Amino acid sequence: MSPGQSSSRVVQAVTLALLAAFAAGAVGRYLEASWPASLALAVVLGVGLFLLWSSAEERNKTGELGRSIVTGALVGLALAGAQSSANRQLREIDSERQRWAERQSLELTLGTQTSLRGIALSGRDLALFYLHGRQLPDAQLSGTDLCRANLSGANLRGANLDIAAMREVQAQHAKLVRATLWQADLTDGVLFEADLRGALLVSARLHGANFNDADLRAANLSKAKGLNRASFDGAKYDGATRWPRNTNLEALGAVRAKPSRVEPFDTKLPREVHDPRCFSILWTENKPP
Repeated sequence: MSPGQSSSRVVQAVTLALLAAFAAGAVGRYLEASWPASLALAVVLGVGLFLLWSSAEERNKTGELGRSIVTGALVGLALAGAQSSANRQLREIDSERQRWAERQSLELTLGTQTSLRGIALSGRDLALFYLHGRQLPDAQLSGTDLCRANLSGANLRGANLDIAAMREVQAQHAKLVRATLWQADLTDGVLFEADLRGALLVSARLHGANFNDADLRAANLSKAKGLNRASFDGAKYDGATRWPRNTNLEALGAVRAKPSRVEPFDTKLPREVHDPRCFSILWTENKPP
């Protein structure tokens, strides 16, 4: 090999080694290896490729050494990948155990306390919780997963249930006077004979919900979705009740009643659109429809 070819070969080897070292370092960090380990891996792979490439045509001991080093570095990368995958799975298991522990602790707390006025539970996992007859006035439950929870007879007067996931919730006879359920998902929920006077149900999802004999006087249901697929037989409303445009109240089966003393909500709501979902750990394999 001429001196010019040899020099070109060395330059190529250096360039390839640097690129490989950079790639190995990046892969090491992606596999969550420490900086020293990633740097060591990058250096080893770079040196191995330099030795292998610079002596590829001569096939001497230097090339064999480079090949051995590159092979060892690649094996190290494979082992690092396997270790990273195992660590990730362990973290997911620990996280799931922690979520179960938090859920059980919260269920015990809510089951033993009689008065939970103003309790802050926004964004928490309360799916399938048994909260029958609980005193939860002014509770903060925005964004909470209440799918299939039992709220029958519960006192939720003035509670904040905005963007709450409440699919298949059992809330018959519940007191929801002046509660806010903006963009809440009440799909297939049971709210018959619930007291919803002055409640805010703007943009709520009501597909398949049961509002039979509920009190909707002074409630705000403007922009509510799925009204025609919900049941309102015998539901009471008055002149202050707000419905989506072109709602046929006679077809719904709702009954006009005397005005309520409860004042309707008069507030400006944000324009952003949310998509409340049942996110409980219970739905990992058994999501509600």
